[in-house]
This record gives sequence, C-alpha cells and structure tokens, in this order.
Amino acid sequence: MERPWDLLPELLLDKLVRTILSASPELILDFLSSFGSRIHSATARFLFTCLEVEDDDRLFKCPNRFHESRVYPVLSNRDRYAHLVKSLTVVNPTRPENRTRGSPDVADFQASVPLSADEISRLLQCCTNLDSFRWESSLRPPDGVCEQLSTYNLRLKHFHFNPWQPKSSSHRVALVKWDAPSLPLLSTLPLTSLSLSGLSQAGTRAFARMLSNIREESVIENLDIDLIWLDETVCEAIAEAGRKIRRMSISTNGTKLNDKGLISIMEECESIEELIFDEVQGRISRSMWTKPTTFSSALRCLRINISETGPNHSWAMDHLESLHAFPLEQLTEIYISRKPGLPTVQNGAVLYEDRIDPVVSLKSLPSAILDRLRGCKQLTTLDCDFWSISISNLKSLLESCSKLQNLKISLDAPFAKLLGLASTFATLSQLHTISVTINHDHAPGAPPPTSLSNTTMSPPASEPPVVIRKSTSQQLLNIDQMQTQTCLDKDTSDPSFPLLREVKRFVRKCPKLELLEWYGKYGRGSWIVKRPLHNSKNSINVTVNYQLPSLPTETWQEICREEQIQRFFVQGSLWLDAVRPGQDWTSEKAKLMAANLATECKDDGVEVTRGTEMRKSRVPSISTSSSSNSDLNVPTTPGRNSVSPVDVYSPSVSPLESPASSRYRKRDLYPDSPSRTRDHKRSPSEPIANFQKYERTRNDFSTTGTSRTRAGRGRGRGRGLRKASMDEGQDVPVRLKAGSPKDNSRK
Repeated sequence: MERPWDLLPELLLDKLVRTILSASPELILDFLSSFGSRIHSATARFLFTCLEVEDDDRLFKCPNRFHESRVYPVLSNRDRYAHLVKSLTVVNPTRPENRTRGSPDVADFQASVPLSADEISRLLQCCTNLDSFRWESSLRPPDGVCEQLSTYNLRLKHFHFNPWQPKSSSHRVALVKWDAPSLPLLSTLPLTSLSLSGLSQAGTRAFARMLSNIREESVIENLDIDLIWLDETVCEAIAEAGRKIRRMSISTNGTKLNDKGLISIMEECESIEELIFDEVQGRISRSMWTKPTTFSSALRCLRINISETGPNHSWAMDHLESLHAFPLEQLTEIYISRKPGLPTVQNGAVLYEDRIDPVVSLKSLPSAILDRLRGCKQLTTLDCDFWSISISNLKSLLESCSKLQNLKISLDAPFAKLLGLASTFATLSQLHTISVTINHDHAPGAPPPTSLSNTTMSPPASEPPVVIRKSTSQQLLNIDQMQTQTCLDKDTSDPSFPLLREVKRFVRKCPKLELLEWYGKYGRGSWIVKRPLHNSKNSINVTVNYQLPSLPTETWQEICREEQIQRFFVQGSLWLDAVRPGQDWTSEKAKLMAANLATECKDDGVEVTRGTEMRKSRVPSISTSSSSNSDLNVPTTPGRNSVSPVDVYSPSVSPLESPASSRYRKRDLYPDSPSRTRDHKRSPSEPIANFQKYERTRNDFSTTGTSRTRAGRGRGRGRGLRKASMDEGQDVPVRLKAGSPKDNSRK
C-alpha cells in the first residue's frame, strides 16, 4: 500500500522531516527504522548532510563516544552514508556540563588533545562529495590539510578558515596564526567561496600564491578576508583572480593596506556587486577614493563598518573625506555605520559602555557626501549613523531619494522634530522601516531599561541557566492604553518620550511603514505598525503597538558567543597548548613544493645554501612558524624541528631569514626601492632598510622561550621594538652586515 509521504517531492519531504526532527530529536531512531525507505533516506540526509566534528581525539579513542557520534555511521558504513556529507565543520571540543573543578568530566576534558592529522585525513577520504569545508577550531589545522582536500574532495566549492578567537584582550595570549603551507594546492579546486582569517605572514603569502596560480581561471564569487599582512602583493593577487568576485569583505587591523593595493582591486575586480570594509585600519590616504580610474559597473552595495570603541589609528577614517568621489549614484544600498562595543548583562540588566574612541567621535554629515547622496535616485537602503544629520538636511535628502525602503540614521535633533516631517515622509511610498539614534543632548530624561525578553541568559560557571521571561512592563501597549501616555512609567517623567497620538498621526501618513524605532544607548523603544491585510486606503484602521527597548538578537548571540569562547579558553588551556599529532606537512608533495620554491628563489638572484646551521640574526616581530602564537596577533619563531619543509624556503619570508641559509649575497632584496637613495623619506608601509643594531640570534627566540613570549615577558634589547612593531602589525626585515660570520650568536 502506498503511503501518503511517498507521493511528496523529495525537497518537500526533506523539509517536513527536518522540521519534525528539529523539534523532536527523540524520533530519529523511529524515522530511520519504522517508516520505509523514503523516510529513512530523508532522515539520513538530515543527519549527515552537514556534519560537525569536534577537534578532540576522544571522539575516536573512547568507544562509547565514537559509537554515539554521527561520525561512526559515516566511517563504518561508508557506501551508504558517506556520500551524503556535503558540509564538514571542525569545532572546539564541548565543555563538560559538570563544571565542578576536579570532577572526572572536567579532568577528562582538560587532558584531551586535538584530532590527529590521520583522523582528519580519514574523514576527508570518506566524504568524497564534500561541498563545503569549515575550520572553526581555535587550533590551527594540519599543515597538509589542503593537500588532502585537493586530492579527495574534487567537488569542494567553499573553504572557510575562521578559528574561534576571543575579542577580549585578556585572552589574546592563546590566539593562533596558521602558516598554511599547503594552501596553494586549493588552486586546483573549483572554489566559489573563500573565507580566511587568522593567517600568519607566511600564510598570507601562501594565499597570494594560491591566487596567482589560478588568476583568470578563478571562479571565486565570494571572498571574505581578515588579514593583518594585507599588503600590495596580496591585493594585486586578489585583483588578478578577482574578475568574477561578486561579494568582497575586507578586514584588517594591520597597517599594510594602502592606496595602491586598493586601487588594483577597485580597477580589476569588474564584477563586484557588494563591497564591505569591516573595521579596516591600514594606511589609506585622504584622497584614496579619487584615485581609481574605474569602478565596477555592477556595484550596488557599499558597507563601511567602523568600531566605535576602537582602538583605531588616528588616520583610519581619513579616507572617508574623499568618499564623495565614489560612484554613489549607482548604488542601491549604502551602509556607513558604527559598531558599538558589546554591552554587559548583569542580573538581567543591560549595561552599555560609554567609552567612544575619539577618532570616531560623532560629527556632522559632510556637505560633499550629502550632495552626492541627493543624487542617489535608485537608493533603497540608507544606513548612515556614523555621522549625524540635521533636520533640514534630512528633509532635502528624503525629497531626493524617493525609492527609500529602509532608513537608519543618527539624528541631530529631538525625536519630536522627526515626527514633524510627516508630510515629507508621506512622499516615500515604499518606506518600511525608520530607525534613528539620538544623542543625549537632544534626549533629556532617563531612557527605559533595555529588556531581555524571552532570552536565556548564559549563567556563571556555578549557576544553572536563568530564563528572563516577559513581564507586564515589557508587553506591547496599544493606542487605547497609551493614548495620552508620555512615558513608560506614569511615576517617572521623561520629556523626550513622544505622545502616542503623535506617533499614530505620523504613521497614518506613511503608507507602508511597519517599524518606527528609536535605538541606541538612549533609545526609547520601537513602535510596531499593523495594517489590514486588504488594500484599504482608510488609515484609521492602522494599529500601533509600543515595545520597550530590547537587545537585538544578533547582539545577544554575539555576547553569548564571546562568553562561551572566553570560558573555553580558561578551561581548555591544556588543550590549547597541546601539539596536534601529524601537524607538520612532510609528504612528497611538500618536498616537491619546497624544491620549486627554492628554485624560484635562485631564479630571482638570491643564493640559497642548504645544510648549514640554522642560526641567524633577526628581529622578533617576524615569524615563519607553523605554530605561530602571540599575545599581540604576531607569531613567534619556532625551533628547528617544528619547521615544515615548505616554510624553510617560503618566498613569503625574506631569503635572508631562511632557516636553511647562513651565507647570503650582499644584495638588497628590493633593488627598485627608492629607499636606496639618500634623499628618500620612507613611507609608513615601507620596510626599514638597515636594522643591524637590533640583530638578535635565534637562540634568543627559540622554542623554549615561546611560553615567555606568549605571556608578554620577553627580555632583551629588542623588547621595545618588538612591541612597537607588533602594535602596528608590521614585519621588520633584517639586513645582515657585510662579512658577518656564520654564527651570529650574542657573546
């Protein structure tokens, strides 16, 4: 007899099974065994399409844990389930629920070590239909993982390396940088999405070599990078391989990004539709946006996110002065917004941080940019709270941009003045949302507390979860209840809170308005508009409900994530210090790549001598380690045994710093550099030509001293220099004195 679900299309059946099992996971076994082959197949797709694996060797060493995991069916019954895996994500181990110090679960967790390279390779060999690989573990992956992907996962389209890292400076000692020596091998795969963060200087160069290998053959459409060493070489490699990139997100805390690198991206990436600058520092000049000769004609969205709490370099926002030269008129979405610091939650109360970096202090919208915004006739979304805008300028802007659907601004006027523009807003027939933030100078009175309605709070380590439920003060209040109310609490006076009848009068004139929001530290809440389902021209039927200020879902999730990462970094300190078995890349392909790189170095006129002692003079801000750890996001140098065969001859490092060479020609690595002339003044992003007085030996920065370096207790003459160079995120090349001996150790 044919069952009803046998007639359903596969996509609809998958959605039905996913909905049921997400709500009732206890039914999984029944769905696998009791409802026929179609339900079994749909359940298997639900279980194995997206496979999440913890970076914990207990997964394979503990039989009970292994048999209960989703990895077990994939490995034990490969022909039946392995081909279903389309996405593989490696995450941090799960902290034990029993948080009592000294308990067996906690002791077992603290004694765990990361997955071995062989176990990860075994998984990749089974999942031959893999479409997406994501690495979110805080520890770096095996150096040869990209070789495994390029060998066994020929259909891979998405590669994401975004290790979990805390934003709090108190936990930065555990930050990890990856040298990614095998990353260039991904050039053989049809990647359409690439996301990279947490790469070392050598890893950034490996990324550039990967892009140089594919060039015009690249099919990458989505590029998301967060790199410290984002210099001209990397930008030019992106430009060469970026002809098909449609979405690009750039983030950097370093000072390597400059005008020349950005210009190459702007002029060569001709298919970009969405360009994102997320907390970009760099060394971008005030006239940057006037320099590109062409921009992508497909560009429709520009996002510039700026950290409100910093730290920001004093010059970080200078490039906004020339933003008026950007082709704003062809955009449909513009975001120039602030990213406030994460608030703290104490006993259910949300406490905002008052500190604002002086570099990003609130200023008025520049007239040049205002004039360009008036010409954006196709603009549908304007999110511009980085500058404040006056009522008169807002009115002229609304009269010009008639297609606006979403408006988010910082208003330099009281909220009542906004309601006074009802006749101007009435001309915007497609406007759905209005969000404004107002400085406390225009909003006297105490704002209502921010609520955590229906939110589960992350408890302290010794307390159970606490659920904050809606109270009567957090319920929506309709017009009849608040017709004459001027504030949330009748016993408290708030002169800035608008009358509900004024809000309703404003809403009636906006034909499609759904949300009017006053957000931010001094926000008063939001007004939700409900209209009849049928097309009625009678505005009297509009209903307006008021809601207290509440923490956005995205902000709450980020708070919980940061708290979770920080707790993990405290409890998992031993796991973070563990060495992954098989971390180094030692295959035949690694040796072949090392030989090719050595040949390239010789072709460039640099002498490479093998078999010599690995001792040299250097500045501690440079690293070629595959185990790069630093409390300031700059990797340290490993011992001899931890260097992979590729890193020894990596072109990302100056040949004078190669561990395999101790004799060099007396030759400047930058022969065309103007720094060789007497009257040349070095730019901030240009490397220093001579640094003999800071020469230090490898023995001073050996592996045995790594823990001291990570803890910030390094000693020696270069300590002040190291801190300065690390703060800027720059590397300082070393120049050996002519005729220096092989052994440059300090006497």
